[in-house]
Amino acid sequence: MRNAGAIVRLTGGALGIGGLVLALATGIGRALSPTFSPPGTTLLLASPQRICLLRRGGWETLILQPTVQGNAREFGLLIPVPAAPQWETVGRDFFDQLEQLTQPQMPSWVSEASEGFLSQNGMSEALPELSAQWERHLLRANSAEAVGQWLTENGFTLPPNAGEVFDFYLQKGWLFAALRVRLEEEVAEGSFQGRLPPLGLTFPTAETVLPLRTASLLGETLELTLYTVAEGRMDFSGGRVMYANVLTAGDLTAYPALRQFLQPKDYVTKFYLPLVSAAVSDDLYLRRAVNQSLFTGLNTPLFNPNLDDRGSSAGRVDGFDLAAVARAWRNGTGQGDVNGDGVVNQPDVDLVVVNFGDRL
Repeated sequence: MRNAGAIVRLTGGALGIGGLVLALATGIGRALSPTFSPPGTTLLLASPQRICLLRRGGWETLILQPTVQGNAREFGLLIPVPAAPQWETVGRDFFDQLEQLTQPQMPSWVSEASEGFLSQNGMSEALPELSAQWERHLLRANSAEAVGQWLTENGFTLPPNAGEVFDFYLQKGWLFAALRVRLEEEVAEGSFQGRLPPLGLTFPTAETVLPLRTASLLGETLELTLYTVAEGRMDFSGGRVMYANVLTAGDLTAYPALRQFLQPKDYVTKFYLPLVSAAVSDDLYLRRAVNQSLFTGLNTPLFNPNLDDRGSSAGRVDGFDLAAVARAWRNGTGQGDVNGDGVVNQPDVDLVVVNFGDRL
């Protein structure tokens, strides 16, 4: 389903603007009050963020599933777009099935062994799915001041020193997709972390682009899992490919949630992208890669030499290594990052299991 949303045309206004990349504008006031925010009410983007860019001719579909943490039950999302978008309704399972499709290929016994280990140790990487309702607006403005005034009057708390970011987009003739998000009542009181429902925007653009400039307002580091779907393998400067393969009809049968947007013969590329907000100065433009080869898994596990080195197990993949990965996962450190994707999670456990007994 597509919905153009409400269009708001803005002129003039007072200073005070802001927005965060790929979704977050910031917390808003209680009872939608434009002037009141209760003390301690916050909402931040959290890792990992899941994003998919789908390219069809001169059109791009940007699909997002933000991970958020905080205690605000109402908040805003602000997304710069190069043209008026059509809103896309995205199935809940879209990113879960895309993630399953692009996991490194391993024997079935590996998953069974690693899942047993995780279950016995009370470990899980699943984030809760948050239920939410969206109120959509499209902002057309001729000044950053006008954008700031509209956001302030509609209850958004705006970060300071963000004028240059909004001017960056206004000078290019871009618009802003603004969403007010209301979490459903079943979300527990107090602080929480979870994933919002996926949402999509389709718009015409001559180049494949991910609007990242507003990430400079985050003041933190985020981990992004970025998928591209196009006629060929995509690439960008500094891109780290985790998967690249051509989609088959069998894939769509196995992962039916992908049928809404993906087609047989689409080229799916998966990237890991650590995003340091202070280093972001432009949007991310992607291009067709020179290298169109397939990549569906790791040929050699990239074991950290400091993972475990005790006694007779030194240089051997064994239970001590598995325990080290488990500790790293629990503690949130990168010491157990076996496959080199920047995070410690289920695929790292899988690689340890499949390489049991091997010498490094």
